[in-house]
Amino acid sequence: MKKHKLILFELISRRMRGKVFLLLLVALAAAIADYFTEFLGDLWYFSWVAVGILIVLWFYYAILFRRASVILGPNALRLQGPLWHLDISYGRIYTVTAGHIEQHYSYKLLSWHKKSLLGPLYGPSGVFVDLKSVPKSYRWRHLWFPRYVFGTRGEGLLLNVKEWMDLSRDIESARAHWQEKYGQREKRGQTSAQRLGLE
Repeated sequence: MKKHKLILFELISRRMRGKVFLLLLVALAAAIADYFTEFLGDLWYFSWVAVGILIVLWFYYAILFRRASVILGPNALRLQGPLWHLDISYGRIYTVTAGHIEQHYSYKLLSWHKKSLLGPLYGPSGVFVDLKSVPKSYRWRHLWFPRYVFGTRGEGLLLNVKEWMDLSRDIESARAHWQEKYGQREKRGQTSAQRLGLE
């Protein structure tokens, strides 16, 4: 299986893990200071709860978020997120073309916050995977993935990776292998039916 890291998730991870780590240091300093001075009084446990939550958030953004990638298996393209994945059979793919995020999300319409985050994606090309059908799990995609991973022109995946041409070539190669395998199964099924005299 081949794996391609998604740049968008790396950008989000880089931004968020630093902020969360800074908050973690502040919360930890407050908790330690309260241990010696008891300035928080009966609310002392809130500082340690905050420390625990921030440790989980840091792990999420620094470790799990960086797992996000496109994984090409033998039967399906897997969009792997931090906590959830979406499998799309190669038979559901209509076309694989070069795609720019600007074609789907106008840079001018982004907020200043989004511009500073997504700016690096607006230069290089990406890969747009146009889908002719989607699995049922596709409807939950926005619960687990940023909307900028999905195109706005029909159903499709907008994938920004470091080497977009390699990803495009790998998807087409995986599709070809899948189609060859699927075609051989159909032929075997037809041969069996003919032998049984069912045609």
